Amino acid sequence: MVKKFCIMSTGSDLMTGNTPDYGADQLTKCLETNVSGEEDFLAEIVLELLERNSATLALAESCTGGLIGKMLTDIPGSSRFFWGGVISYSNDAKTRVLGVKSGTLQEYGAVSPETAGEMARGIRNVSGCHYGLSITGIAGPDGGSVKKPVGLVYVGLAAAEGEQTKELRLPGDRNRVRTLAAQHALEWFIRYLEKKS
Repeated sequence: MVKKFCIMSTGSDLMTGNTPDYGADQLTKCLETNVSGEEDFLAEIVLELLERNSATLALAESCTGGLIGKMLTDIPGSSRFFWGGVISYSNDAKTRVLGVKSGTLQEYGAVSPETAGEMARGIRNVSGCHYGLSITGIAGPDGGSVKKPVGLVYVGLAAAEGEQTKELRLPGDRNRVRTLAAQHALEWFIRYLEKKS
């Protein structure tokens, strides 16, 4: 049976359109109560749902640097449903490996819903998996701007029906932003898979 988990969100959810909007304090409390010290918690749920749906997943990570992949591969037997991932940290990797259009990067930037969507589509195509999950953002401490501050993250999901993206605005230092981003990405994917089950 799939475990219950805490719904976490700080941004607009373009998939459901009705995600609760937690403030930073609520989000922190929620995570510390339900997830902290249990990095495999969300990963276990993802793998259970993938098994239930007879589906596979591939990742394209930028700002998290392979953290989501680590969370999944910490679970024994994850290779049955987790294909693997690409750490597309540079724009060159995004274009050459994932097929992100150079025009997309020039017009919208690496941290954008457009790029996240193309990353997800690219890893799904490369891997042949049912789902491609991507993440790109600004973890800090540098790289932020007024328009795109530190903590801005976009998650992308590619499936047979197309691509969807989600915006996150996360608090904390570099490590915290990366950790929260990885957890949010898995939680978002869980909600998607639950609707498919």
